[in-house]
Amino acid sequence: MQGLKGVIIVASIVATAAALGACRKHVTAKPMKLGAADVTVEQAVRV
Repeated sequence: MQGLKGVIIVASIVATAAALGACRKHVTAKPMKLGAADVTVEQAVRV
């Protein structure tokens, strides 16, 4: 029983460290312009 208890404790510590590590990596990203700055319109097209 003592070995199983140690495995459970180590697994919970690893899971907690993984969860905290994932929370810290969240970084706000700049919104993408999707190439809007590269496009120039020569003449408007009427439909």
